[in-house]
Order: sequence, then C-alpha cells, then structure tokens
Amino acid sequence: MKSLILLSFLVLSLNAWAGPDRVGYEADDQRTFVEIERHKRNYFISGEPNTKAQLSIKIPVKQGSGHYLGYSQRLIWELFTESSSPVTDVNFNPEYFYRITRNDGGIWRGIDLGAEHQSNGGDDPKSRSWNSIYAYVPFELELGDGNIFFSVKTFALFGTDEENKGFRDYVGWYEFEFATRDFFRSILSYDELYVAVRPGGKEGVRFTMGNLEVGARFKVFRGKTAPHAFLQYFTGYGESQLTYNQKTHALRIGLSL
Repeated sequence: MKSLILLSFLVLSLNAWAGPDRVGYEADDQRTFVEIERHKRNYFISGEPNTKAQLSIKIPVKQGSGHYLGYSQRLIWELFTESSSPVTDVNFNPEYFYRITRNDGGIWRGIDLGAEHQSNGGDDPKSRSWNSIYAYVPFELELGDGNIFFSVKTFALFGTDEENKGFRDYVGWYEFEFATRDFFRSILSYDELYVAVRPGGKEGVRFTMGNLEVGARFKVFRGKTAPHAFLQYFTGYGESQLTYNQKTHALRIGLSL
C-alpha cells in the first residue's frame, strides 16, 4: 500500500493539467517524444464515509498517431474510519482509445473512440468486472477570461460478471459533464468547478438511479507542481464496483495535481 501511494504522488507530479475529466486535447500532437501523461483526474481525498484515491495515466502507442493506452486505478480506503484501515475496494481500469483532434478553433474538440475493462480483481462471490466500447466527445468554449467545458460519453457494456449482471440498471449507458475553469484568475492561480451526471436504467432516464458528482479544484500558488485543493461530493450508485447497487453519499476533501 505504501508503494502504491508513493507511485501515485510520483505520477501526480507529471505534466500540467490540461482540461476537465479527460486531459490533453490541446497539445498532444505537438510533442516529439513519448511520455507518460495524465488521463483522468488524479487525487487523494478523504472525509465521510471514507477515503478515495485515483491514479490515471495514458501513453501514446506512437507519438502523433492518435492511438493511446490508458490505465486508471481507484481505491476506497477505510483510512480513518476503522482501526485496521482496510482497503475495501480497488478498481482496475485499463483501456485503449483512438483520439481524433480538431485544431480549427471550433468548440467541438474531437472524439475518443475506445474500449475499456474494469474489474476489482476479487474472487467469487466478490468478483466484479465489465467491458465496454465507448465514444467520448468534448466541447470547449472561451468566455471572457475563463473556459467552459462540456462532454458526453456513451458506452455499451458487455462481459459483466454473474455477480453484477444488473450493473447497467444502476449506471445506464451514458454520462455527461459540465465544467468551468479559470473564471477567478484575479484571486486564484487555478480554479475548476464541475458537475458530472450519469443517469441510471437501461433507457438512461432514471435519475433516481445512476449518480451525481460535484467538485471544486483550485490552487492559490503558481507552478505546475503546486497542489490543488479538491472538494468532491458524490451521491448515487456505482462509486465502488463491489457495492455498485448500494446508494452512497460522500463528501471528501484533499489534494489533486
């Protein structure tokens, strides 16, 4: 566990944050060498009812080709709530995707077409896994000194474990996110506010299922490696694979880079 935490902070110190949920649309094809890059949000946050951490990276298969391999790992940790501090769930999420980037200045930034797998590495009856193919479409609009982001991700699930055949009933088949960035430059070095929604049900219209996540990231001190304060609220289903069908309400605060 200590090695995992150390690795997480080493990766968090990599290249600068470039956008909301999935990172890197504006500069990927301008690099001339292969490097590990951030992918989704990286953070370590704690609160009620437990601690959550996520490490997410991507690497181009060939620089400038648009082909990427990604890997994300999220854990739920009873760090301060139980004396033995067990890690109650770990989610492994490898993926491949092909990125088409638009550079003509329009608000539609491109599209990611990919396939991913997610599992908790557990044995029966605690084994949980699923596969999906997906399309992720981001939009960005400059407004004054800041930027507005909107993204939609649609996915088709297949290959679910017997233990979580009803997973789609709780997470649906699409998610969308709205985010703002750098609207408070006069007082902060960086600021980001976001709302992510994943409706549940096979038809994707059951807002009593699915989940809602609201977050705020900001930093006062300048510098690429300066940490961000990160406040996140989650409510709904699917935060943990092991307990995907149990509703969770969680308010956590911590660091993100």
